[in-house]
Amino acid sequence: MTIGSLEDIATSDGVENIVNKSFYGFRVDGQSGKLYLDRLDGDTPVSLPATNPTTEVGIKNDSYQQWFWSKSLVSLYWGDNATNFKNRLLMKVL
Repeated sequence: MTIGSLEDIATSDGVENIVNKSFYGFRVDGQSGKLYLDRLDGDTPVSLPATNPTTEVGIKNDSYQQWFWSKSLVSLYWGDNATNFKNRLLMKVL
C-alpha cells in the first residue's frame, strides 16, 4: 500500500508506485461534517489538493484529506460495542 498526505505526495507517490492500484480517498464535507470514502480505479482521474500550505484554507468540499493506493481490495467498517474498537474506523485488507 502507498499512503499519501499533503506533505509527502510530491515526493513519494510517483507513477511507478501507483500503477495498477486502486485509489482510496477520504474527504470531508465541510458544511455537513460527513466523511466520504471514494474508491477509484481504472482510468478515473484523481484530483489531489495543492501541497502548498499557503493555498489551502481549511477543509474544502471534495478535497481529499488522506488517501492511499492498494492492489488489494480494502474493506472499511466501524467497530461496534462487541469489540475493543468501539466507534473506530477499522480497515481490513482482503
